[in-house]
Amino acid sequence: MFRRVLVATDFSAGAAAALDRALRLPLTADARLELVHVLADGAGTAALE
Repeated sequence: MFRRVLVATDFSAGAAAALDRALRLPLTADARLELVHVLADGAGTAALE
């Protein structure tokens, strides 16, 4: 069973599939599922739109 799971996302269909898979992993009762989205250096706020 997993206690900590980190899922990286770029909000693509592939990332959504990875999150769906992570949600089906056998987790302990006190497990943490963390999502992370990282922007390239210098991407600025335009990359958020």
